[in-house]
Amino acid sequence: MKKVIHIRKTEPVVLQCTDLVFCQKPYWCNATRYQLKLSILHPRMFFSYDEKVKKQPCIVFLAGGGWTEVDHNVWLPELVYYVKHGYIVASVSYSLPATWFFREMLTDIKQSIRYLRAHAEEWNIDPERIAVMGESAGGHLAAMTAVTGGMEEYESGDYLDQSSEVKAAVCFYPAVDMYHFAAPGTGDFPDQSLLRGHLQPQSVAAGVPYLKEYPELGREMDPRTFIQSHTPPFLILHGSDDSQVPEQHSELLYQKLIESGVHADFYEIQDVDHADAAFIQPEVKDLVLDFLRNNL
Repeated sequence: MKKVIHIRKTEPVVLQCTDLVFCQKPYWCNATRYQLKLSILHPRMFFSYDEKVKKQPCIVFLAGGGWTEVDHNVWLPELVYYVKHGYIVASVSYSLPATWFFREMLTDIKQSIRYLRAHAEEWNIDPERIAVMGESAGGHLAAMTAVTGGMEEYESGDYLDQSSEVKAAVCFYPAVDMYHFAAPGTGDFPDQSLLRGHLQPQSVAAGVPYLKEYPELGREMDPRTFIQSHTPPFLILHGSDDSQVPEQHSELLYQKLIESGVHADFYEIQDVDHADAAFIQPEVKDLVLDFLRNNL
């Protein structure tokens, strides 16, 4: 059978450039270097018949992993959806606390944003339209990235002539109340020991104190601490039945944003657990796209 057909091209060819090194940190007795990497998803514009598009907004994505592990490539298949709808996506790795502290994670992420701005021309990124998005621990770090924009104490490394500020934040089931890490009105959940190795793992074997013994560190890790009226808009999504990070975390973040006069949208998804497949359905992705279109 032979047929002649015409196809209307409604989606671009999506390419990936994986494991670009954006930072090399001194490691192992200062004799080696620890590489931080990011992977970029982008529309192909190489061939003459590829659609040429103007500079595109960029989503900086942060995968979760309980602050103890991260694979910046694990969510790439699901992130293709956003590239097909007009975005560049950069999925970013960050330091892990076997060697570095929490603040290093945040400064790493900010350095990745500065790197992307420094290379915006190369990747066809609009440097004025960058959003941060993350899930679970990555959602917490996305919130922290957004609320600490312009704070010099969280800027270190390379490309310091570039800004690390973002225009919007999308947080999937983020942890927020890092001091208690508990659902309001209940006991500690999960056990505070989950945070021991996340904060000072070098001393875990010697018995690291619980985070509740360090309230100042708990406050520094809580995005609510830094929210101001000029904080960028937030989209928050959380499952009502989250067994890892109670939905109340997102409720607390949303309330603080609204009280501070910041635009925030909060979707509580019914009967959904942590990192559930519900979060990658087209209906949810379209909520994200609508938010980004209105705020980037």
